[in-house]
Amino acid sequence: MVQDDHIMTRHPQGIKGVYILKCRYDVLKEYMLDMLSEEKVITYEDLNDRAVDDLSDSFDGGALVYSFCEIRP
Repeated sequence: MVQDDHIMTRHPQGIKGVYILKCRYDVLKEYMLDMLSEEKVITYEDLNDRAVDDLSDSFDGGALVYSFCEIRP
């Protein structure tokens, strides 16, 4: 059973998402929204690469896994 501190992600290609800690989701969401407001135009690949570089130390499983989920403002 999933605890309340986890959320189910949604994959942009309709693949079943994974459960992640809400606090990790919130960190990634804030990071990506900040990057989008700073850069205005950025490819998904560049955004993802920056998230992995900047956040990997914060995620024991690596930020790449979580960055594929749908981030909603």
